[in-house]
Amino acid sequence: MTEPPEDERWELLARELPFTQLGALRAQADGWRTGIVGVATILISVVIVKGRSDVVALEAWARVTIAVLVLLAFGALAVSLLLTLRVAQGPAGKEIWNTGENLRKWTAEQTFRGGRRLRVAAYLASGALLLLVVAMSVGWLAPAAAQDASTVVVRTIEGSVCGRFDSLANGKVVLQVSGQAWTAPSSAILEIRPVKGC
Repeated sequence: MTEPPEDERWELLARELPFTQLGALRAQADGWRTGIVGVATILISVVIVKGRSDVVALEAWARVTIAVLVLLAFGALAVSLLLTLRVAQGPAGKEIWNTGENLRKWTAEQTFRGGRRLRVAAYLASGALLLLVVAMSVGWLAPAAAQDASTVVVRTIEGSVCGRFDSLANGKVVLQVSGQAWTAPSSAILEIRPVKGC
């Protein structure tokens, strides 16, 4: 009984598969590498443009958590990128013997190792995105740091001084500046305004 032409075609493709697997794997790794570079570029751009202005206003634990999560995410993206580069380009300086059997073994080994590295790279890239989502969630949900309403800048005719407001008594304003009391007569003060910090 003769196999239908469709089955013969599938058989032919199955016999050709060992010869095309490594090239297909490297093309897939190249696509992953391009995607990871694109994601990393966008994330780095957002971090640079957005800056640290919103993070500074958060409590200390939230700032540290966000910084650690972002660093871990960029580390995972970097390792993922290196793995995809390794798969896409192959091993550097590896000697391939000129016999068919050695080439077959080398190709099978590279396909196996490359597939494993590409899976790890995909997991790392996915993990990096998850870490960044968690970092953004912490930034959105963490409470803002309590602001000390007693920190002020006092502008006098001689200049400005920043410190913690202590008192206003007997015609004098008293601030605590670096642990020392600073006083000025209220008649010499042009402005007093609260600030987030000195």
